[in-house]
Amino acid sequence: MKQIPSDKYSLAWFTLAECVSRGEKVRALSLYRLLAHSIEDSAFTVQLKGDILLAFKDDQAVDLYQEAADLYSSQERFLEAVGVYEHLLFLDPTQQRYIKRLIKLYKKLDIQFKVISHLYSLYDLVACGAETDKLCEVVELFEENQVRAKDSLKAYQDFVFFLLDQKEPDHEVLTIYAQKVVDWFVESNNNKALQKYLSRVELLDEDLHLQLNDYRGK
Repeated sequence: MKQIPSDKYSLAWFTLAECVSRGEKVRALSLYRLLAHSIEDSAFTVQLKGDILLAFKDDQAVDLYQEAADLYSSQERFLEAVGVYEHLLFLDPTQQRYIKRLIKLYKKLDIQFKVISHLYSLYDLVACGAETDKLCEVVELFEENQVRAKDSLKAYQDFVFFLLDQKEPDHEVLTIYAQKVVDWFVESNNNKALQKYLSRVELLDEDLHLQLNDYRGK
């Protein structure tokens, strides 16, 4: 690998920054190629090129960021991978694949509050499309990621009322999650919230309301 003397190395970085600030894309990329030979970090090298292209509003930057994130992940540098995917999500908050990847990475890092936060972000994004099957898959992710019942409660309730708002809901799925909500309120001795929940269900589906009352009485 070609080594650049430290003084020239520092000058090259400074000149690169100057080229970017002046909008000199061709020269900036030429300096990048020079510097890339001296960087012993393939993931960072790819990410750096992505940063340069993003500065010039080049769409190829997104592909390079994803490549860099995959390289970081393969090297088990999960924090760096998270940083790149969070940046990608900032650039395009509607991309579900970024959120799903972040959920997996935060799970590996055992940062549960970020897992929960991104699960709810994914839920809200998918709910906008009103596709029951896809929303059901998101709700199932709460259990797959071992999210506590307390932290899953809002998603389960929202999902129940989402299904009740459909013309032909999947009654089996509806019953499963409606009962999960009942279970949480009973286990937490929150009778006031349970009654509020059941009253709301009754307004939308009297049969389900009766079913949940029977379930609660078991």
